[in-house]
Amino acid sequence: MQKKHFAIVLVIIASLLSATTQILFKFASAKLEFSFVALITNIELIAGFILSVIVAFLFITALKNGELTVLYPLLAAQFVWIALASPLFFPTDSMNIVKASGIAVILFGIYSIAKGMEHKVEVV
Repeated sequence: MQKKHFAIVLVIIASLLSATTQILFKFASAKLEFSFVALITNIELIAGFILSVIVAFLFITALKNGELTVLYPLLAAQFVWIALASPLFFPTDSMNIVKASGIAVILFGIYSIAKGMEHKVEVV
């Protein structure tokens, strides 16, 4: 059971880093040019790619100790982090009741999956 909890913690960290990656990509897009020099000097773009690799490594490590059916939906928490953080960084982004409702649905789904872990049913 300890390994499963460790896997869940890894995925939560991965979801936070994945949200950070998307925010970095949004910053990178503002100065994106398709030339070699512009691409290798776009720090946000490079940092986003590096974080993407770290997220993949964390998720693969988590999969070694946990169930895909539990861990992958937990990765969806990144949508919650992005929705909450994005308006802080980008003036064009906003939060409204529809978005807040969507966040609530995602959180309910994550909670339901976590509770479902406790009640395994064997399929024969």
